[in-house]
Amino acid sequence: MDYGDILGRAWRIVWKHKALWLVSMLPGLATLFSVPTTFIFNPTVAPVLSNSLSSISGQTWFPLIGSFVNIVILILMIPFSIIALSTVIKGVARAEAGTEKLPLGELLKDSLPYFWRILGLMLMTIVAYFIVIVGIELISLVLAVITLGIGLLCILPLLLLLIPGFYLAYALLDLSYGAIVVDNLGVFAGLGRGWEIMKKNFWPVVLITLIVYVGMGILIGILLVPLFFPLFFVMFSATSQAAASRSVVLGSLGCVVAFLPFYIVLMGAVTAYMRSIWTLTYLRLSPQTSTPVPVAVENA
Repeated sequence: MDYGDILGRAWRIVWKHKALWLVSMLPGLATLFSVPTTFIFNPTVAPVLSNSLSSISGQTWFPLIGSFVNIVILILMIPFSIIALSTVIKGVARAEAGTEKLPLGELLKDSLPYFWRILGLMLMTIVAYFIVIVGIELISLVLAVITLGIGLLCILPLLLLLIPGFYLAYALLDLSYGAIVVDNLGVFAGLGRGWEIMKKNFWPVVLITLIVYVGMGILIGILLVPLFFPLFFVMFSATSQAAASRSVVLGSLGCVVAFLPFYIVLMGAVTAYMRSIWTLTYLRLSPQTSTPVPVAVENA
């Protein structure tokens, strides 16, 4: 598999069809609501923002409200995330098949039939993740009781293996999403196709996983450094007793809010690019879709 060709082709598709950027920004819109909520219900920052919040910010339930609101926002954004995911996969597949124009409205309409299947796969993933985490916690608890804590030292290396394990699980999901959308498969059939591709092309998938998740993660971290400076001043000034702390907090929050549109656009572009890489990887590795399908057949 030509990795350079996949990375270059993915970028050319995303750069040419910026509608894929736009739809990928949908999940990022949650930050417009979650960031203010996080600060308003922060027990340290809230008293600095408003005197009326000082009397209740020390209550145990106060930060729980913010957490609850953010969870609700996250749940409400799941449909938008699914639509963005299926739309980008469909758009990249069509671009690879030779389609010159990708109308956003048409892509959104054509991605809707995959909504429930992708949601089903996501729910299966959440349940499996919960089972794994709870199982590890129970095993750790039993070992800690039986061995008076010594057993935890033995299980620590196994816990470290979970990190690459989770990365590979994400890779399996991305291949399965591609199978569902590109080849119109069901949940279990798509998951099976993704597993088959991963088994037959394990090391190429591992390399793509490192490029997409580790490499792009480092790049995103570097690009988001400007966002962390205002956040640092917010927390530092909120704990300060200086008279100017309120103005510094408000000024820093203003910088954060001003940076949010840039963050949403950046994450939209990066998400579209990452999804494009995985879609092209699926197209290259899947024998059923290794040859681009003509547009006329695809739209039939």
